[in-house]
Amino acid sequence: MIEPSQHSTSNIRTRGLYYAFIFLAIFIAIWQISCFKYTLKWDAIDITLPWRHFISDALLNNQLPWWNPYQFHGFAQGLSLETWYPLALILGAASRYDLYTLNLEYLLHLLIAAYGFYRLARVVKINHEGALWGCLVFSLSGFFVANAQHTGWIASGAWIPHVLASYFIWKRQPNLNNSLILTMLVFMLASGGYIAYTIITAYILFALGAFEGIKSIARGNHKEIFWRYGRLIFCIATSCALLLVCLWQLKWQIDRGGGLSGDTMLKGSLYFKHLISLIYPFATVKGDYGFWSGDQSMMNVYMGLPALILLALSIRKIKFRFYAISWLLALASLALALAMELPFRGWANALPFLDLFRFPSLFRYYTVLVFTLIAARTLSDLMTDKVTFDKQKMGFGRMVQIFLGIICIVGLVLFLMADVEILQIIKLSIHRVSEAIVLQSLLHALALTGFLLLWKTTKTRLAFFQLLLLFTAIDLIISCQLNGRVSIFSEHSFASIQPCLKSLPQDYPVPSMHDFIGSNSDKNLQFGPVYRNNNTLYKRMGWDGYTPYQYQTFIDFEKTPYYRKSLDLPFLFISKPISQPGDNVQFYDSDPILNKPEDELNIRSFSPNSFSAWLNLGTSSTLVLNQNFVPNWHVTVDDQPGEIVRIDHSLMGVRVPEGPHVVRFNFVPGHLYNALIISFFSLLLCSLFYFWLNRKSLPHKLLLTILIIIGLFRILRPIFYPIEPSQDHNLINYSDRFLDKGDLERLKDVAFDQDSSFSFAMESNCLPGIHVLSEFLSENFPSQDSTYQLDQKILEFSPMPSSAVFRTDLRFEAFNPLWKNQGNGLVREKNNTFQSLLGVKYGASIEIDLNEFDPVNQIKISIEHRNTEPIDAAIVCSIVLTGGKEIWWKSMTIPDSQAVQGKWRALNWRLEMPKLDSEPGYLKIHVWNRGTSNLQIDNFSLSLFGK
Repeated sequence: MIEPSQHSTSNIRTRGLYYAFIFLAIFIAIWQISCFKYTLKWDAIDITLPWRHFISDALLNNQLPWWNPYQFHGFAQGLSLETWYPLALILGAASRYDLYTLNLEYLLHLLIAAYGFYRLARVVKINHEGALWGCLVFSLSGFFVANAQHTGWIASGAWIPHVLASYFIWKRQPNLNNSLILTMLVFMLASGGYIAYTIITAYILFALGAFEGIKSIARGNHKEIFWRYGRLIFCIATSCALLLVCLWQLKWQIDRGGGLSGDTMLKGSLYFKHLISLIYPFATVKGDYGFWSGDQSMMNVYMGLPALILLALSIRKIKFRFYAISWLLALASLALALAMELPFRGWANALPFLDLFRFPSLFRYYTVLVFTLIAARTLSDLMTDKVTFDKQKMGFGRMVQIFLGIICIVGLVLFLMADVEILQIIKLSIHRVSEAIVLQSLLHALALTGFLLLWKTTKTRLAFFQLLLLFTAIDLIISCQLNGRVSIFSEHSFASIQPCLKSLPQDYPVPSMHDFIGSNSDKNLQFGPVYRNNNTLYKRMGWDGYTPYQYQTFIDFEKTPYYRKSLDLPFLFISKPISQPGDNVQFYDSDPILNKPEDELNIRSFSPNSFSAWLNLGTSSTLVLNQNFVPNWHVTVDDQPGEIVRIDHSLMGVRVPEGPHVVRFNFVPGHLYNALIISFFSLLLCSLFYFWLNRKSLPHKLLLTILIIIGLFRILRPIFYPIEPSQDHNLINYSDRFLDKGDLERLKDVAFDQDSSFSFAMESNCLPGIHVLSEFLSENFPSQDSTYQLDQKILEFSPMPSSAVFRTDLRFEAFNPLWKNQGNGLVREKNNTFQSLLGVKYGASIEIDLNEFDPVNQIKISIEHRNTEPIDAAIVCSIVLTGGKEIWWKSMTIPDSQAVQGKWRALNWRLEMPKLDSEPGYLKIHVWNRGTSNLQIDNFSLSLFGK
């Protein structure tokens, strides 16, 4: 290890004050996150949060997160490396992962990054002053500010310095303690970080190891070095067995397993114009995507003005080995990041695995890291050299003056030539790139001027270092606040979203047999910035969202007509005897039988990894699971192994004979489970040995105490905070949830079947559309009373005296198997989905078998419509006998509503049914858009009335 510097900052107590200052600077720089005022934004909250929430929820329900059934017809969550990230698992096991945990994890990663840089800086012979200053710069650099939404990138950025530092320490002293540290850190990087960074860092370590191996061969002691590296690789491979098996299985299942090429690989490149962020990072958050040719998160490389000044001074020392190699590495990584400008990224694909990821801008992380090391080393040399300190201090001052002059000139020229209004700058009403540069030029000029005024008063190296550290902190905090409003802090307040997460179901609601596969695009399921993975949060089966990967078979499935068919079907359904489409087709076609009563089909138990269904069949049929066909699923029929066959291209089915049966589906992880056991015990042994070897160290005692407290809390939590089963209600319970107006049809079916008074448990879950359900009940049923039970509002209703024998709705927010042509011309507008018939002659239609009802004497039809041009349209009703003869026909004209621009107009008709002497046939109703004009329809309602 490096000998401590004799400078005053090497004192432990003094260094503690500097550590506290750095922590305070990081805390202030992101105070909106640290104080839980706002949430993180973009991917962090609408992708990472649902994943982490699902994983921690599984652990708290005594489940391992093998399978997530709620996104893209289900996917193996356990194959995602981030599922096994120890830091997230510990935070999630202590308490269900929520916004508090998400904000805390980001803050922890910044602190881990700061300490990791300090360790790496000390290893490469940078003194305490340079290392302390550098860890502040690194943790608040543009990489960590711009990429706050990319949790995997942030985790990689935090752990890479630790891995590199521990590798260099292990190389010098390959003892057990250092081997254990390096092994655990590699697992933290590989499990929590973005896989591209793991691959690149592995290449860096391989190159360093190969270089040392070549030197050892030249010296003739290659056996010792090979034995040393062999032991280390074995320890790392054993501990990372789980991750290696995940990668091996994914390579043959996901769409990216064959690699990327062309423009796909170059997406997310850094451009030369993005380097303006070295001085003006605020400019990158202004201007649109077309102007910058990239996303804001891919541009920022800011390290602060002091770092740039020190980099400029370091050029004079390029003849020294450290500076020469470091500048070469920094420029090489920058060249790889500039993929659209330079060809090096394409050439790098010659190396294995480098063609598996996009976003070449991620290479800029290594540029920021190395540049910060160079600047820190320059400061270290300045602080260490007592003889030339005054001379180097004067050089630093002159460089500050040069930067001040350049910045003032740039700001003044833009102010005069770009027609920037001074009032806009004062009000901080910045909309253009030029205005952002002028504002930041003004802030830089003020900061540099203040530094120069105080700089002359610093008589000692310590005073100079303290002033530089303060100036750097202020500079980075200002930059973080300017850019963080776009890349870190959500515009939604923390307090408005956290209660929504607390109201989510904490167990696993049984999927309704009447609910079809849902969509995240349903606005009624969205709250605040969370919109992409709401199916996972609400534990509702879904066909869209965002997952860590997608199966190639599912991508192929989306291109077939079977995919659309699957969206009209529930999680589990019965099919008539299945048939094979052709000789060369490896799957069967289903013929669904829906709306089975509970005494014929019901789900008895449900969890993501296992569920059982009871069914009573009058004839042999097929039970179909509306989830991705994955070999890990096994099935038993009455505890006897069954065969899972592929249905409708990518679904799963099992043949079941007639009579009563219990069918159980189980997800069996196979080798993944064995790998988990190996990795768990390897890491456990590493941790135990590590803590034993460092048992006298105060930091390790504190860390061990925290882990023990978290473990005890997790063990005792079910005792003190048991998960209460959901209360059943006469109408609604957790096994049959009505989440939004897309479920209104199902709600009607259940409500109108009630023979006595019933209750409606209204749990808002922050759903903006929940009022639609209660309003429907209040309009159609006499309200008796309302009470409050925990967080639920219980509404009591009396049965509706009505002769209605059939009711159905088509609101276009959800698929309804009774209606045809409902998917044509769907248009989404704010919180509403409707059908546009522009260029279409026939709209939504329904066909009802009148044989299923008592004699019907009246029909009620309701519809909402609007149009922006003259229309010639009507609602057409007819009755057709079984043989095809039409015995009744009625047309109701849809009036022109152009005068009411943009507003929906409601229409209602009541029709008397003719008396049918012969056997009733089929009632057919459809929208006839004879003029194929822009007619828009919504909320198509039909009721049949009997005697």
